[in-house]
Amino acid sequence: GSWIFEANEYQVSYSVTGEAPANYTPEIPAAVNASEGSSVEVAGALETNETTNAAGLVGRWTFSGWTSEQVSPVDGSFRMPGENVQFTGSWIFEANEYQVSYSVTGEAPANYTPEIPAAANAAEGSRLDVAQGLSTDETRNASGQLGTWSFSGWRTDDVDHSGGSFTMPGHDVGFVGTWEFTVKRFDVNYAVTGEEVPGTYSEVPGTSRVKNGTAVDVEAALTTTETTNAAGLVGTWTFSGWASEQVSP
Repeated sequence: GSWIFEANEYQVSYSVTGEAPANYTPEIPAAVNASEGSSVEVAGALETNETTNAAGLVGRWTFSGWTSEQVSPVDGSFRMPGENVQFTGSWIFEANEYQVSYSVTGEAPANYTPEIPAAANAAEGSRLDVAQGLSTDETRNASGQLGTWSFSGWRTDDVDHSGGSFTMPGHDVGFVGTWEFTVKRFDVNYAVTGEEVPGTYSEVPGTSRVKNGTAVDVEAALTTTETTNAAGLVGTWTFSGWASEQVSP
């Protein structure tokens, strides 16, 4: 007679869970049977050259390795137990991150809203909105002049942000904004009042438009060579000088 030994066999299988790159090598091993008590080598780790995930972010894929709840491999192999063995692996995607910053240069109003955004990191390939523009209710500049503040908007040469959004590139992005102050202008005009005036006199100055806060010289007083008035009396004409209710020269 003879003996026939039939070893118990159980299945060894592999699977990947969670998000994974579009392509990787080698293929996930097919399920195979192994004899109980035999030494089995764990399949090699997966690798990939992919640099983007399903969302289009740019970064690096890392494979976790094969793990199992049924066995604890040592030096890449294990002794086949009396049960099926399932190995699972997962991928971790780490996006490249770069900084987005905002700053204001030049003269600016004392107060404005909102605050300048703090610098923040963003994943390469992500879609970002440009921060909203600044606004102010201030009506004076540092010199005390009245006028209007206008914000230029956020500008950068680092990305194309037409339409108010951009795709984060593989480098830092710095936005810069500036304020422009338009000084308000007012008219300075001259007029002669009263019913009686000499027949001829030097020309009354024309109206000029001047920025508020600007030092302005008052025009010279009027003069005349006339020696008579409308009634024919002979005498001397004297000009009172220029006076204003708005300023005190």
